[in-house]
Amino acid sequence: MQAVALSLALGSAICYVVATYGMKLFSNSASYTAFFIIAFTLAGAATLEIFALKIERVGFMYIAILGIEVVLIALVSMFILGESFSTRELAGLAGIIIGLALLSV
Repeated sequence: MQAVALSLALGSAICYVVATYGMKLFSNSASYTAFFIIAFTLAGAATLEIFALKIERVGFMYIAILGIEVVLIALVSMFILGESFSTRELAGLAGIIIGLALLSV
C-alpha cells in the first residue's frame, strides 16, 4: 500500500472512530456538541476515503479502513470507556491485526 493511501486510510479510520465515540456520547445524552462531532467526523472520514479510493482499489481500501477502525475502536472502548473483551473477542482482534499486517506488505 502506498504511504499516501495508508495515511488517508488511517485518517479516515480515526474520523470514523471519533464519530462512533460521538454516537456513544449522544446515546447517553443527546447534545448539539455530540451531533456536530458525529456530522463533521463522518464528513471528514468520507472525504479522506474518497481521496484514498483515487489511489488504491476499493476492496483493498475498504478492508484497510475497516481493519484499522476496528483496532482503534477496541482501544477506545478499553482505555476510554472502560469496556472489556472476552478471550474469543481478543483472538478475533488479533486476527484482524494479522490481516492488516499482511495487507501492508
